[in-house]
Amino acid sequence: MKTQRSLLPYILLAILLVAGSLLIWSTIERSHGATDGRQASTEPLTLIQPPDTCSYCSHNLVGMTSQQIGLFAVDYARANNYVRSGTPEILLSRSITRDQNTALGLGCLPDFATIEQPPLALVILKGDFDLNRLASGAAPPAPRTANKTEYLSFVFDLWAAEPAAWNESYTGGLFRTALNDSSLPVETSDEPTNCPPPIPISKLTLHYGQPVPGFTTPPPLPPDIQASESRTPAHEQMPTVRPTLPPPIPTVNMPSPVPTNLSK
Repeated sequence: MKTQRSLLPYILLAILLVAGSLLIWSTIERSHGATDGRQASTEPLTLIQPPDTCSYCSHNLVGMTSQQIGLFAVDYARANNYVRSGTPEILLSRSITRDQNTALGLGCLPDFATIEQPPLALVILKGDFDLNRLASGAAPPAPRTANKTEYLSFVFDLWAAEPAAWNESYTGGLFRTALNDSSLPVETSDEPTNCPPPIPISKLTLHYGQPVPGFTTPPPLPPDIQASESRTPAHEQMPTVRPTLPPPIPTVNMPSPVPTNLSK
């Protein structure tokens, strides 16, 4: 009996150690699953719906998991002809904030200047991309050795289902911190590290998706143009509505000049 009693504390200690190890392992796995595009996660990145003031948010990414948003990024890159060949690999898909984006060395995100701020997601892809197509959206095919990049990232506005920003890197060094991969080379970056602060919420008057005063909402494009339109990052579309243009100046038929070499 004395021997059994003396062993009991050690048995209880072993059980506690095993249970603690399992808990720590489970926490790490859940954390990786929420941020790593290569690991499936059943948790949506956000459940916050866009406000009713947004007329273009019907096809939003709310309720999608990190893996689903990563796949959306692959489809987005393909639809805009950014992929030169092959299928991009999803290296990372996670939620992100303005401050986190800057801390990862990826520059400044645009200020949406609205009362409601959209949830954001960072997706990093690896593949064979064409920088010419990324810049212009409609560049002719380039040689495989020219303007080639292997790493491409998007920061998606999950309400608009459009990128608010993107970055590219040939070596992947720009994403060394974001991917927590020390095997990637150190790459110099001209991305700013000090970003201007957002407009204080007390000074904001517009709700997300509301037209900017002085602008009107443009009519929808025809379906065939929508399908082929080059999609531009959200920060290059500000304001989100287009100004009303004045009618064209009417032209008149001017009289023909009188010939000067007529014979008398």
